[in-house]
Amino acid sequence: MPYGVGSLSDADHLSTMPAASPAASPSSPRSQPPSPTSVAGRRSPESSDSRLRAVAVAVGLLVAGFVASTALGAAAFVVLLLAGGGTDLGAAEFAVLLVAGQLGLGLVGAAYVARWQPVAARIQLPTVRGLAVVLGAVVASVVAALVLTVVLAPFVGETGSVIGDAVAADPLLVPVLAVLSVLVVAPIEELLFRGAIQGRLRRAFGPTGAIVGASALFASVHVLNFTGPVGGGLAFAAGIGVVSLLWGYLYERTRNLLVPILVHGLYNATLFGITALTLA
Repeated sequence: MPYGVGSLSDADHLSTMPAASPAASPSSPRSQPPSPTSVAGRRSPESSDSRLRAVAVAVGLLVAGFVASTALGAAAFVVLLLAGGGTDLGAAEFAVLLVAGQLGLGLVGAAYVARWQPVAARIQLPTVRGLAVVLGAVVASVVAALVLTVVLAPFVGETGSVIGDAVAADPLLVPVLAVLSVLVVAPIEELLFRGAIQGRLRRAFGPTGAIVGASALFASVHVLNFTGPVGGGLAFAAGIGVVSLLWGYLYERTRNLLVPILVHGLYNATLFGITALTLA
């Protein structure tokens, strides 16, 4: 979701790395050197071919999600037309199309996570301290988005937002989109971009490379949320990617998918709340 709609767990969860096992006796016939892919719970860098494969998988997941999202969104649009809704979209019709498109992303993310990394993409309720971290991250994300919006404004021309235009036409969309952001958009997008894509990139590039790569892909798919000059859309999408870096960092620190889900959902809902105040 665009940031311009105007678009942790406890410390004991900060590391999920397994403890190093005691060294085996040199005389033991079963003693073996440490696995080259795991040293103190961290994978060693993969070969160039493996890294290229990881990038290909990440981009493939994005493309597959986009195709599935487009297909389900188009199917929902046809159903609405056949039901006599016409091409003028109200709050209900817009919500249906949004959910249908998000389901496409979710199916791809869920299928990959279930097959390849069901343990890595865990979901746990955060503690009270974790909730405080979530709220702090929401505030930081909103402040960063607002600052970026002000900084980029002189350089983006007459760039508009698809969602912003829809909200301006029908203010009833604001509460609908705020609720959907928390219950649908954030869980599905974080499952795909953090659970599936960032999880795959981590195995090849480590945490930092995974955060940057997943955030770049997350930003790229949001380019389509903007109208007007291409440069303006790219600039605002890049701003979304910057905010997304924090969510990726939180996921790496906690390995708890619920943390970026909560931050993402509450961030979107907060921006919709700000939009409601400006429309009022």
